[in-house]
Amino acid sequence: MNKSNTKRTSHDTPAASLAALGLKLQHVHLFDPIHQQVLIAQKTVKYTPTNKLYDGFIALLAGAQGMVEINTRLRADPILHLAFGRAQCAEQSVVQQTLDSCTAENVTQMEHAVDCIYRQHSQGYQHDYRAAWQVLDVDMSGMPCGKKAAFATKGYFANTERNRRGRQLGRVLASRYHEVIVDRLFAGNRQLGGGAAVVGGSRRGYLGTERGEAATLPGAHRCRRRQRRQFQLVARARLSGLGQSLFGPTGAPVGEDGSGVDHRSASARATARADADR
Repeated sequence: MNKSNTKRTSHDTPAASLAALGLKLQHVHLFDPIHQQVLIAQKTVKYTPTNKLYDGFIALLAGAQGMVEINTRLRADPILHLAFGRAQCAEQSVVQQTLDSCTAENVTQMEHAVDCIYRQHSQGYQHDYRAAWQVLDVDMSGMPCGKKAAFATKGYFANTERNRRGRQLGRVLASRYHEVIVDRLFAGNRQLGGGAAVVGGSRRGYLGTERGEAATLPGAHRCRRRQRRQFQLVARARLSGLGQSLFGPTGAPVGEDGSGVDHRSASARATARADADR
């Protein structure tokens, strides 16, 4: 029997499941909006700035706690970065220099690009508001940090010593789809009532629910009038195990001034809580 002349090759990687995810992200062109919209003023020698951001993104998916781990988690695993479409990987100091070169304008560009990615690939944005309400959870999570970190302020953080410095991470979650819609970082002394109006207002752009974008919802051109009457969003905020309704039946934040103060009657608040718990 003739022997095969084809050499067998094998590739080993400790992140085989992540490699499969990389192939999927290549197929859907997930990073394209960032390549097109985020324009970092940095000279390209070997890798473009957004390619270096992509390397940092892959490293975070691989479990890196910082850019310093790119060399050990990504550069040392060529099969992993090949699965994500990267023939070579930038060195960690080069990626850090790109991050240091980013400006406030680049941050805004990144927010718009992430907004575009969410609208293209999320289930929350495609939600059929004629069939069911979109239920959102608004929450603030304390994150202790060092004195030099952005927004580092003394505040209350569970299971830590008193007078600890930290930040508050505000999030809006689409409960039905287990998706994070909005992430916003606040000072450590910011409470739920003050941050909810900002975070809750941001979710309108991500979901396309602001007044000027009603036509972008599926089937809106056939039922615009009915959506104006019936479109409702209920957000439930969980703070110390207590549910607090932040949005009224019209989808606007409680309190017209955006302060989060509930001016409704006790019966109206009870009805809103009962609706949110359904």
